[in-house]
Amino acid sequence: MLTMPMSIYQNYCYSHLKEDIDICINKIKELYPEYLDSINILGKRPIFYKLNKAYFYNMFIMKSTLFKEYCEWLFKILFECEKEIKIS
Repeated sequence: MLTMPMSIYQNYCYSHLKEDIDICINKIKELYPEYLDSINILGKRPIFYKLNKAYFYNMFIMKSTLFKEYCEWLFKILFECEKEIKIS
């Protein structure tokens, strides 16, 4: 786990375009509003906007059926984001 001097959101904005993460958050709100609490609150602590600890590497150990479901969820969001994010 990496501890940063700023929140996860601020860290992203520092290194990337703020508009891109905001588009992604809005797409999650649109497509999967039930996941909004995962962005905003974890047991009453705002995680995305306040928490400064994160794991930045992806490694999954799971059944292939769960991985397929995860990919369908993730890529649905990413493909929608791609329509609005200016890639230049």
